[in-house]
Amino acid sequence: MNKLGANTWIWVSPLTDERLTQLAPRVRDMGFDVVELPIEQLGDWSPEHAAEVLAEHGLGASIAVAMAPGRELCGADADTVATTQAFLRECLDVAATVGAGAIAGPIYTSTGRTWRITPDDRASLYAELRENLKPVAEHAGEVGVKIGIEPLVRYETSLINTVEQALEAIDPLPDSVGLLLDTYHANVEEKDFAGSFGTTADWANPRPPARKRMSNTLTRTPCPSGLSVQNGKRDQTRNARMFGDDSRAAATSSLSSFFEIFSGSIVSDVDHHENVPVS
Repeated sequence: MNKLGANTWIWVSPLTDERLTQLAPRVRDMGFDVVELPIEQLGDWSPEHAAEVLAEHGLGASIAVAMAPGRELCGADADTVATTQAFLRECLDVAATVGAGAIAGPIYTSTGRTWRITPDDRASLYAELRENLKPVAEHAGEVGVKIGIEPLVRYETSLINTVEQALEAIDPLPDSVGLLLDTYHANVEEKDFAGSFGTTADWANPRPPARKRMSNTLTRTPCPSGLSVQNGKRDQTRNARMFGDDSRAAATSSLSSFFEIFSGSIVSDVDHHENVPVS
């Protein structure tokens, strides 16, 4: 059965230990299986406390990485890159502590950073990204957590907007690096929406050895009628507002055709554009 998860951004930002303690039983009672824990700043919440709270309520975890201004793996000075690498290593350690299988997000440049890029510039930036992401990916392998690279719409980044660009950017990095695909972004940027997801399925097959890492493509999927639930191991989406007792049935029904494509994955997370009270 596909698992359903909710991102705490629905209710609060930044997340704190107190708010997670309040939210976890509510998320469980709504019928969700996973809580996505955003890392905006390290130290906002305790990984050890989160692990205890989620275990108490029988909930799994996933990690959303916020790439705030100044978090850059390419097109930046060496000190900025080093600081970003250190931040991401700590995010991986947090994920390992809470039992999350992946961290995911636009793990290449800060969200909202846009600039004009020529084809030659893009190739150079991708090479720089691979070089700077490699030591982080090696740490991911050591702690048993994967990194999901998320393409974003062009008004949130200039670097990686499509599946094709993402595959070019991360190949050939270690198997610990894969993709997070968000259907909101894909619906805007992909000329062939379904075909773009098929590209990752082809890439996941163990044909050339360098293309074996994507056994689990991470995906976000918005739902209609105010619901926002995702298929994948993590995250956000769009226009989530409130979940009643029928949230699981409604979400599962609306995603049934999507599950036929991505059977066996974990449906995780919901959007964060509205702060919904706990009670």
